[in-house]
Amino acid sequence: TVSMVSAVNKWRKAHPVEADPLWGTLCGLNDKVAAVIKDLWDSQEKDSDAYQKALKVWAIKAKGQCEPTKLAEAAENETDPIVKLLLGLQDKMARIRRSMRIMGESAGVPIEPKSSSELLDQTAQLHGVLACGVPGAGGQDAVFSLSLRDEETTTLVKSTWSSFKNSEIERVEALPIISERLGVATHSVLPK
Repeated sequence: TVSMVSAVNKWRKAHPVEADPLWGTLCGLNDKVAAVIKDLWDSQEKDSDAYQKALKVWAIKAKGQCEPTKLAEAAENETDPIVKLLLGLQDKMARIRRSMRIMGESAGVPIEPKSSSELLDQTAQLHGVLACGVPGAGGQDAVFSLSLRDEETTTLVKSTWSSFKNSEIERVEALPIISERLGVATHSVLPK
């Protein structure tokens, strides 16, 4: 992680014309993701039944749509406000993943290694998957999937991951993490 962060920082310093707009895009997308998650949380708190119904509608509309252009268009045309938020979140997360890949390629580090891209591309196509990617500074030690917490989606993700193999990945183990009922917290400084 430290070496990848150092390589990205070195690239940013050496190529500000290319790096600064990409960095700005990522920062802006991260802020928008935090705002959408807060809006989704508020929607769920306001009307849990409508939220649950919207999740089901979103899962049907979003299946197989992982290209940001298609997602942005779908969000633009959506009339249900919760489904619109979910499609918008899916679009922003796909754009973050794409931007992180570009950054890694430009800096010469495997933020999203090609061996992981194949798995993540398959995961992004699954029913109920909102987003997937490589967490943190990247590398080959972990991937994530932000997915619906239903039996079908959980089974699809676990099955896809457990059966996935390529020349660099022998085994992928799903470690489900359940969200807490704390909502969204943003920090201007890292918490101590």
